[in-house]
Amino acid sequence: MDCGERDSRCRREAGMTDWPTIDAAFPYRGPCGMCGCADARHRLFDAMRGASRAGDHVLDIARAYDATIEAVRAVLRPKRCPLRRKVRA
Repeated sequence: MDCGERDSRCRREAGMTDWPTIDAAFPYRGPCGMCGCADARHRLFDAMRGASRAGDHVLDIARAYDATIEAVRAVLRPKRCPLRRKVRA
């Protein structure tokens, strides 16, 4: 399964993901220059989720990434990053 298939499958499975809020706050920036995935925003979302796991408050994350609290909560709401999915080896 390539990255594009993972992204579209993850979008279908993440019914609780608030895509309009996420897309408004974090516009699409093109493909990822590091891994080649179809959406570079996954790196930003991974960083936000890492900060949350490290114990940072949602307000601090929103300030750090110049986003609204609602947008950060929309990224953090699903159990895993809305654009990433673990690939089983």
